[in-house]
Amino acid sequence: MRETQKVFAVILGILALLLAIAVLPFIVDSNQFKPLIAEAVREKTGREVEFGGDLQLSVFPSPGLSIEGVRIKNGQAFPETDFLSIERGEARVKLLPLLLQKRVEIDRVGLQGLRLHLIRTEAGLNNWSLEEPKNGANAAVPSPGMAPPAATAPSQKDAGLRLFTIGGASMKDSKIVWDDRQAGRRMEIDGINLDVGAFNWDQFTEVALNFSILEPESGYRNRIALHSRAMLRQNPAAVNLAGAELILTREAKARPGKTLAARLTAPEIIFEKDAQKLQAPKLHVESNGVSVESSLSGANLWSDPDIQAGIEVAEFNPREVLRRFDIAVPKFQDARAFTRLQAGFNLRAAKDTLAIDAFRCRLDDTLLQGEAHLEGWKAPSIRFNLTGDTLDVGRYLPPDAKKNKLVSPSAAIAAALAKLPAERLRKLNAQGELHLQHLKVNDIAADVLHLQLNAREGSVQTRQGIGRFYGGRYSGGVDLDAKGGDTAVALTEKIDQADIEAILKLIGSKIGMSGVLTGSAALQGRGKDLKQIRQGLKGKLAFGLKDGAISDVKFLKIINQGIGLLNQAPLPAGYGGGLKFSEISGSGSLADSILRSDDLLVKAPLFRMTGSGFTNVDTGLADYRFVTHLVKAQATTATEPEKFHSTPIVVNMSGTLEDPRYRLDMKALLTEKNKAKIEKFLDKNTDKIDKLKNKLDKKLGPGVGDLLDRLF
Repeated sequence: MRETQKVFAVILGILALLLAIAVLPFIVDSNQFKPLIAEAVREKTGREVEFGGDLQLSVFPSPGLSIEGVRIKNGQAFPETDFLSIERGEARVKLLPLLLQKRVEIDRVGLQGLRLHLIRTEAGLNNWSLEEPKNGANAAVPSPGMAPPAATAPSQKDAGLRLFTIGGASMKDSKIVWDDRQAGRRMEIDGINLDVGAFNWDQFTEVALNFSILEPESGYRNRIALHSRAMLRQNPAAVNLAGAELILTREAKARPGKTLAARLTAPEIIFEKDAQKLQAPKLHVESNGVSVESSLSGANLWSDPDIQAGIEVAEFNPREVLRRFDIAVPKFQDARAFTRLQAGFNLRAAKDTLAIDAFRCRLDDTLLQGEAHLEGWKAPSIRFNLTGDTLDVGRYLPPDAKKNKLVSPSAAIAAALAKLPAERLRKLNAQGELHLQHLKVNDIAADVLHLQLNAREGSVQTRQGIGRFYGGRYSGGVDLDAKGGDTAVALTEKIDQADIEAILKLIGSKIGMSGVLTGSAALQGRGKDLKQIRQGLKGKLAFGLKDGAISDVKFLKIINQGIGLLNQAPLPAGYGGGLKFSEISGSGSLADSILRSDDLLVKAPLFRMTGSGFTNVDTGLADYRFVTHLVKAQATTATEPEKFHSTPIVVNMSGTLEDPRYRLDMKALLTEKNKAKIEKFLDKNTDKIDKLKNKLDKKLGPGVGDLLDRLF
């Protein structure tokens, strides 16, 4: 009987409580709390609050509070707009779990028409910093030597109230404006819609979010949509995302309907707050024909970030991607060039370092592999080691590109470095190597290439080499110093055992010559820019040719003309394809854009030739004089020298090295040929010549005799 009475008493008590709660909204005007709420907000934030609608309290089916037309104003420095406004907001709490289990279960939280304006002025002031509470000065301050009060452990009752669930939350038609007047940038995030399903600790719930970002300066609108299952964990504090999908579309105001889209999916993403860890074992990104697979992990996110990622880019057609982005596709000499691209690498980013390892990139038929490291973001130090297999540069040149003159590697590197501003060179800190198995540029081919770079604080040093270059080898170096006001450049080059005939064809020269070439050069220059450096280049050059032939038809014709005038037998028929020589050598000095040579020498079985002259390296114009003596008798012993005809064949060369012009010096030839006869005639007829000069002076006037003196 007593048990039954207790049950009825409890039921009646609950009914009475529910009845009282039901009657509460009718006897209590909830709007009377507006001033209290406004004062509390003003006390905590220093901002004024206005209510444009009623504050409504409801009980059934669940206790709740709704509010309309709330405006939180900015401070006096920002009078032009509100800081925050809400068209409507509501929250409901489940009643029975609160009464019977002391458990807070929020049935639903909703916001509609939220407007948030964030402003930074030209002076750097912002409108989101909170003012200090008015009574902050009265807060208790521990006296020196006094231990701070021990934190009071929450009672079991309080702990129970903190365990709560949320039946769902939503935000609709909201907007955030970011107005950075200091940086001159404005961004509007509008159309914000958020929908969160029922929330319980350590359980997954559905989350959907979408919004748009408008960039007024560029006219672009970015639309972002996120959908995922999310779980919040209490111990340890962590967030898990499962089946996450993020879609980004970008649309230009000037081209409505023309969008670029990217889609990211992740089966699992784990973020551990206390452990400062982030893990995304598998990420997939697709955008306009490009597919990327990646894995991502992060540690020490707040203290000393360490991010690692593995990235694989599937093969795609770069031409098609550029077209989708409305970027003009360059025209190449090869229509199949720039149609296949694939890449992959491992990335690790820490506080002051960035490392890329296991890098591999294939563009068409070229594979590039290696690694690169960067240390320090403000003054980066770069280290790299790259290796490539085959590169045909000509495929990527424009169809109408003119073939440039052959430039040596050292000269090309020096010119490229000299074009950079001195200030940038002083900041350059890089060290590394580049290896390439085969390089082709139009008709130029080279194998086993390597480049070493060492740059620091305005001092740049390169060492480069070619293992196989038309039967020979090449090595060179560039030393550049940009520490002072002017830039100083020194370059060295050496070529060994190369085929001169192939090289002459490469530079477009019409000089017909074969043989094995060895040469060297050492040049120095200084100036404020490339033009000054080039004009001021000075240095020495030397070369030698072995066991070749001169096959220049024009040159051979000129030599035969000279031989004919000397009443000598013409060149043998076998020399029609080339005038063989055992050695050609020479050296030169460069100054004021003039390369001058005075010791040119050609040794051949049938003749000896010496030469001198100069070439203007700016214009390419050349002016040389070659003196040839025919062999009269070959040496019979090692100690006996060859015998030569006394009358030389003199050939003058003009034009350019690419297209030389030859001219037989008839005056020199005839003078030398008849020199002995003329001298003998003058000796025998001295008296007659003197009488003739006197008669001419008397008849024609003074000076005629002097003219005869110059003739004879």
